[in-house]
Amino acid sequence: MNNKMLGTLAMSGAPFLFLDYCMHGMNGGGEQFQHTSMSGILSIVYISAWMCSMVGLSNLKATGESKSAKVWLIIPLVTLSIANIWNGWEVIQPGANTFLYHLLDMFWPISNLFMFFFGIKVILARQLQGWKRYIPLVVGLWLPFTILLNAIAGMSTTIMMVSGIYSAFTWTVLGYIVYTSPVTDKLRYAPVVI
Repeated sequence: MNNKMLGTLAMSGAPFLFLDYCMHGMNGGGEQFQHTSMSGILSIVYISAWMCSMVGLSNLKATGESKSAKVWLIIPLVTLSIANIWNGWEVIQPGANTFLYHLLDMFWPISNLFMFFFGIKVILARQLQGWKRYIPLVVGLWLPFTILLNAIAGMSTTIMMVSGIYSAFTWTVLGYIVYTSPVTDKLRYAPVVI
């Protein structure tokens, strides 16, 4: 799959976490968040779009061309795939209260935490040009930003909306980078693993 298609899919799915917040988080986050099958579906679209961005960044060799650079691109695809297993469970059995359900749910924040370090790796690799090099880190700052907002103001509908808008905007820009950055002849397309 080429980067134009991956970027289009990434940009199309980027707002779906915000849509989920709008539909299911209007009473605030945390325990008040409404777990529904629709929430699981929206989350599958969102995580799948994120995966498209990661495959596109792999095509661009955003973390460099070393063996360790390839690992930096495989890890998020693994953590996001596990997060999507949780999303599928959310579709089938919303709000299940089992150990495995909660364990799989942890891969949402694990994926976001890894994105922070991935963003730093992209900056250091200097494969993306100009401002584009910094966007993966801005995306990776979503989790710390959301935690900070919650610590300052508490979990509320307003915080959910601000966090959702931040997510929608930054992940859309990441998809735009995948869409617009040329893949040079020396770079091969990576297989799509979703």
